[in-house]
Amino acid sequence: MARGSHIGIPKDQPFFTQEAEVKEKSFILHPISDVHVGAEAHHDKAFKAKLDYIKDHPRNHRILLLGDLMDMSIKESVGFRYGAVTPQQELERMVELLEPVKDRIDLIIPGNHERRTLDRTVGLDVSAQLAALLGRPGVYRPACTVIRYKFNQKKDKNYRCNLEILCHHGIGGGRQPGGKINRASSLAVLKPDVDICLMGHVHENAARVEKVWTGFPPKVKRRYVVITGCWLGSEQYSKDAAYPPSVEGAPVIKIDSVNDQVVITVEVR
Repeated sequence: MARGSHIGIPKDQPFFTQEAEVKEKSFILHPISDVHVGAEAHHDKAFKAKLDYIKDHPRNHRILLLGDLMDMSIKESVGFRYGAVTPQQELERMVELLEPVKDRIDLIIPGNHERRTLDRTVGLDVSAQLAALLGRPGVYRPACTVIRYKFNQKKDKNYRCNLEILCHHGIGGGRQPGGKINRASSLAVLKPDVDICLMGHVHENAARVEKVWTGFPPKVKRRYVVITGCWLGSEQYSKDAAYPPSVEGAPVIKIDSVNDQVVITVEVR
């Protein structure tokens, strides 16, 4: 099966699409990226505690997985070490961790670490495998995706509110917080009128509110740019490169419907 062929997205589009529905008038988004299961400095206990928190809360707590969930260290990798956890073991561990919350997952996209096995070695898409092993193949997308949430269901089963989120694993390796959030903001060029732009990759936990012109005649719209954190400490290669230690964790985004208007609150933890 060709990459992405099972979801029928034309190749000339700049991103993939996904839709999700939430009956409640409010819901909580947990964007998660850069877990790096299998890495020596992976924060396993903290990440499991995060998933347990979601599991123990109502179904309106939803999960978006933005890549680098697994370290997928290969011989050509900067952080490769002999005797490390194998890619198969990483995949099995991630399935084990996500199994209790698999029904909360609305999207899985790969990061550059998962792409190692796809682009640089055996052509295996472990993110697609992860979705399939969780019994959720429909939430997998091969790359940058705009997901549209419909929420606050009416009695006639239609929905009062829509929310669009651009989800990108991320690119670049900037060191300064300002450069990282600017990089995340630049991804909105793919669809400037999204409500939220999410990016991982840079192991930062940050958010910014922007205003943009959209529509005709133009109207001002608020756009939230969020970097989705990480669950990894300092690996030896990052110490050698003089990178500062990362702050573990991920932001939490609350979505409310107030008088049928969307209200967004971002909490950086």
